[in-house]
Amino acid sequence: MPAADAAPAISSTRADGGSVVTDLGDGIAVNKGSSRRRQWITLHDPSLPLDISGSAGIQTEWRGTDRGYEGSATYTVHANEPISAFELRVMLFDVWGDFLRTCSDKETRDISAGDTPITSDWTIYDESEVGYVYSVAYVARVLTASGKTFQTNDDAVLAEARKISALVRKEDLTPQKSPGKSGSN
Repeated sequence: MPAADAAPAISSTRADGGSVVTDLGDGIAVNKGSSRRRQWITLHDPSLPLDISGSAGIQTEWRGTDRGYEGSATYTVHANEPISAFELRVMLFDVWGDFLRTCSDKETRDISAGDTPITSDWTIYDESEVGYVYSVAYVARVLTASGKTFQTNDDAVLAEARKISALVRKEDLTPQKSPGKSGSN
């Protein structure tokens, strides 16, 4: 029997994130000719007052030579109470399960109890990230309107990420700074 003060277990959902092919135009594409599909794994931590409804993952797009690659995630969060800020993290892995990067979006905005649609955007710097195959998305931190801070269980996130790659380290949960990018990455 679990201890009375044990945190509820994190669960996961999986979804098809679409093709791994990113069209660059003029017949050029990252992962051209691949039939692989992205696998979006979304973690749900019942100890947090905010959760992702369903699944989330990053869509990639070529924005041209002046803007490069971009990634975006459109998802819905469900808040049990009013929220002032939260951080979404998305870990990316290649076709071999090798860890590529952890993207982070820190949203500082008022969110009422209930469902709220969110769009997060990132600049992506190389084709290995654009061609990712597996992702693990989760709410990392939450600040309620009443000023209480919550943080997900990093050990449970790490355990889920290690189902993709046994080589993932706890430091990989921390978003990496990207060259020439300020703010969220």
